[in-house]
Amino acid sequence: MSTRLRRLLRIFLWSLSAILILLIVAGVVFWLAVRASLPQLDGTLRLSGLKEQVVVERDGLGVPTIRAHNRLDAARATGFLHAQDRFFHMDLSRRMGAGELAELLGPGVLDLDRGFRLHRLRKTAREAMRLAPPAQVELIKAYTEGVNAGLRALGSRPPEYLILRSQPREWVPEDSLLVAHAMFFFLQDSGGRQEAHVSALANMVPPKAFDFFLPSGTEWDAAVDGSPSPTPVLPAPNEFSFHQLPGTQSADTTGASRRSTGSRQQSALFLPNRLGSAGDGVVLGSNSWAVDGRLSTTGSALVANDMHLGLRLPNTWYRARIVCQAKNDSRPSLDIAGVTLPGVPAVIVGSNRRIAWAFTNSMLDTTDLILLESSPDNPRLYKTPGGWLPLKEETETLHVRGEHDQKLTVETTIWGPVVPGPTGSPKKAVRWLAHLPEAVNLSLLDLEGVGDVEAALRLAPTCGVPAQNFVVGDKTGRIGWTVMGRLPRRVGFSGLLPVSWADGANRWDGWIPSEEYPKLVGPPDGRIWTANNRVAGSPAYLAAGPWDVDLGARANQIRNDLRASERFSPRDMLAIQLDDRAVFLERWRGLLLSTLSLDKASRIKEAAELGKRVENWGGRAAVESAGYRLVRGFRTFCIELALEPVIERCRKIDPQFDYPTRQVEYSVWVMLSAKPSHLLNPRFKSYEDLCVAALEKLILDLRSQGLNPAEATWGKRNLVQVRHPMSAGIPLVGTWLDIEAEPLPGDSHMPRFQSPGAGASERLAVSPGHEEQGLFHMPGGQSGHFLSEYYRKGHNAWASGQPAPFLPGPARHTLTLAP
Repeated sequence: MSTRLRRLLRIFLWSLSAILILLIVAGVVFWLAVRASLPQLDGTLRLSGLKEQVVVERDGLGVPTIRAHNRLDAARATGFLHAQDRFFHMDLSRRMGAGELAELLGPGVLDLDRGFRLHRLRKTAREAMRLAPPAQVELIKAYTEGVNAGLRALGSRPPEYLILRSQPREWVPEDSLLVAHAMFFFLQDSGGRQEAHVSALANMVPPKAFDFFLPSGTEWDAAVDGSPSPTPVLPAPNEFSFHQLPGTQSADTTGASRRSTGSRQQSALFLPNRLGSAGDGVVLGSNSWAVDGRLSTTGSALVANDMHLGLRLPNTWYRARIVCQAKNDSRPSLDIAGVTLPGVPAVIVGSNRRIAWAFTNSMLDTTDLILLESSPDNPRLYKTPGGWLPLKEETETLHVRGEHDQKLTVETTIWGPVVPGPTGSPKKAVRWLAHLPEAVNLSLLDLEGVGDVEAALRLAPTCGVPAQNFVVGDKTGRIGWTVMGRLPRRVGFSGLLPVSWADGANRWDGWIPSEEYPKLVGPPDGRIWTANNRVAGSPAYLAAGPWDVDLGARANQIRNDLRASERFSPRDMLAIQLDDRAVFLERWRGLLLSTLSLDKASRIKEAAELGKRVENWGGRAAVESAGYRLVRGFRTFCIELALEPVIERCRKIDPQFDYPTRQVEYSVWVMLSAKPSHLLNPRFKSYEDLCVAALEKLILDLRSQGLNPAEATWGKRNLVQVRHPMSAGIPLVGTWLDIEAEPLPGDSHMPRFQSPGAGASERLAVSPGHEEQGLFHMPGGQSGHFLSEYYRKGHNAWASGQPAPFLPGPARHTLTLAP
């Protein structure tokens, strides 16, 4: 080797060594910085603003018990802990509420920001803070100061900011209300899409057919008051026929032409699909129920809850127990345990020793689309009860990490912003409850001091939360239900379809007063249940607009489980929460077996194997069951093919159309049972042919995935992934932030709800005054820091369904916060 080559080789090796050393040094520096951002668990820290010392005890799962001498100090300590364990995720929540995600995460979330910023909720949150009662303002300020102190006390900024090369922004009081607004986005229809889809259906079919294809309920309904739903009748051939629809062709029922996979994945981090599709949609809802003291093993009420949300690391909720006891008092003035929402100083669901409460999303209508009547002489003018007014234009600045700011022009009316619609369609404005400052507050905090069911039900309508089914039980054994959250009083219209508000005949006239809210106290059989279904049939409930409630199968199964026993312990409640029996799909299994017996079906190569799997399906959404997956898929394709003419025509009106009700199960089952020729998809000669085609689509779907019927187990389809929001964007090591994918039982139309990306965000069963006997589960761990031992701890109990205690366990770490 020549001298010159040896010199070049030495230079190369020295350079390579230098690069490796630099990389190692950089890695060590980064690792040390990440380690420095772990919260302090033991010792003493000074927390400015405290009136007296606060002690924080963490158990073996990292769950804190906050022991304070007054409520303001407890709020300050709660903010401190939220920031230390979860600041990045709090930040995402407030940015979602305000439409400011791109400032932190970059241009990939700009479309989300545009949708959120349309509503300009930071301005609303500021006004809501101005209207808040002094006691709430004082508590939010203490919490805010605690958040900022907790952030400053970290040895380094949270690791996500190191990865993004960003600095965390301080918390301000309005941010806590923006976190609440983020939950409004999760749980309500902010843009009036459901109403737009109903409008498309109404424009496609005559009234009698509209009632049939948009039923208000099904035979699965399980209202707590026993009220049935009206049953729509089949439209006669002279009233409506699919054969009258011109140009009916195969519809793109997958939605692939409407959204890219990338945008679906991105949106799922912040807005999991709430509406779903008629056949296969994942319905994000919740379960809650209660039994009174006559039926519980404790003699007090027993309350169970599992709220269904998108799954992520860390989990939506942060467990905590808060104990306030003045120095000279013999007992605590407050002892409350449950789940908090990082960014908010309140216990959202839990027990205060005297009452326990639970939520499910009510699915009530709090959004209206308003048809704007434009002037024929000037399209910038729209008609109002006070005359013609010009559309206003508000310019919002969207900050984008790594790129130039972008401007968003929002057209506004006296009722709300103008929302995007199909090309060429008339302009519409949206009136959404969250636009009103009075609709968002932290009056939920007042539940802490409530001691009985009646007082809790009186408080519920004044709480500024997304409208929830509120189930509550007390220590004396009483139980009750009402709706928590504000509800608009509609005048002149129902809210089901868009209407004009130009002449003032149609409008919102304040709020439904508390005394007119639907409620149930002390049911004779001692049982209450809700599962996003139609809960009641009273005029007061129906006036609130239960247009988008879930199919009642889940509630029906819970009700029947509760009626199957006369005595319940927390473990019995957990057993109901884990009930994965496929009661709802039994009749579809029968239809599939009948279809397999047809001559046309027997010619399908996989028919015999498929039939064997369906015969021996086990009757559960079990991970090992191929039969369950086959029956479920068959139902999906039957519904798609049966509704294909309707969906195709509606998408010509609105390309974004999704079927606007899950109650269409009723319509399709009636069609497949009664076999009316005028409602048969014109592509088929008979309903048997339609069912065979659904079977063929099922087989083709399996083949496209490289599966035969024996291999197509439910576990392979229901492979649950709990991911950190940033893991997909970090090469090589990003998946290390996630929990390894695992097959889990459960599905939408049964108590144990489970999908690959969503599920029970918590499970609890608790009797007030007997919290030590209560049970609790949560996916993921308590900490949001991926180096913390508490990042995943506790997840296995949730996944496996093993009982775990509601209250925090013995202290493993003790941190003293000193004034």
